[in-house]
Amino acid sequence: MKGLSLFTGILIALSTLSCGGQAVKKQDKPSDTASAQDKIAQGFDLTGKTGGKAVKSPLPPDHDKYQNSKSAPVQVYLGGEDTLKLSPVPSVIGYSLPFAGWTKYKILWIQIKSSGGKSHDIKFMPDWDGNFNVYYLLKDGAGNYKVTVFGADSIDAKTFQALAAFGVQSEKDIPQDKKKLFLNPYVLAFVDANMGQQVGRGECWDLAQAALDLFSADWVRTTDFGIPLDPEKDEILPGDIIQFSTVKITIKTKNGTTWETYGSPDHTAIVYKVLGKLHYEVAHQNVMNKKTVLVSELDLNYKTSGQVWFYRPVMGLVQN
Repeated sequence: MKGLSLFTGILIALSTLSCGGQAVKKQDKPSDTASAQDKIAQGFDLTGKTGGKAVKSPLPPDHDKYQNSKSAPVQVYLGGEDTLKLSPVPSVIGYSLPFAGWTKYKILWIQIKSSGGKSHDIKFMPDWDGNFNVYYLLKDGAGNYKVTVFGADSIDAKTFQALAAFGVQSEKDIPQDKKKLFLNPYVLAFVDANMGQQVGRGECWDLAQAALDLFSADWVRTTDFGIPLDPEKDEILPGDIIQFSTVKITIKTKNGTTWETYGSPDHTAIVYKVLGKLHYEVAHQNVMNKKTVLVSELDLNYKTSGQVWFYRPVMGLVQN
């Protein structure tokens, strides 16, 4: 087949993260904006049991402008020749990378790596008949990218079969208004839909992972959940994701001193409500000896040790 080369098959495993149970404060109820968030995520199975789907893009694709350019050569791995049929991809593109075709697999994992940059991991589920027609919004700027496609038969699969790979050259940066790409309302809709339920293994990391994968978000496993934020300088929003490493909160009152721990050594939570500077309600699981999703208060103004990282979830694969 023209433009295709056959390579030895490769199996690769998705990374996961486990966390120890945390000691935190109170439990809360779903937010009063739950119905609005559910409307935003309409059409998604918010239980996360049916795999990832591409959200509607707020930015128009620009790859049609390059459809007459030379197609990128595709390397097909052993086992991929009869299980994945990709539509031609222009070797030179703008900021949107078209991804269309057919597969026999129930779930695909797309790995997109810029030259010298990070490797972005996006999972999504093709249509019931195996067809798909989506595109990826490049966020690392103009340059060369390598795209590798993996497939698996189950949405819960931990091991994926490498199917094909190709390279493209982007000559255009994405428009600067990245606010349009934020997935915060979608993430909150997922949290509300799963309040009081166990997500995945019940590990803290599983809640963020399931939400990001459900909406085919752009992130780097295991804990680079999106755009890095500085809580001292940047506005933190509900739906942002926090990663903890051996954090200790010490609060002194007239009745004595209380301690809270987040991370033994790792913990993951989602900002549910902003109460003030460094003060939040967070949604998480595997806390207070419970494997189900709950909301508790977090006041980082009283952090005495450990580290925290904040991330803003962003769109990865999108559709018109």
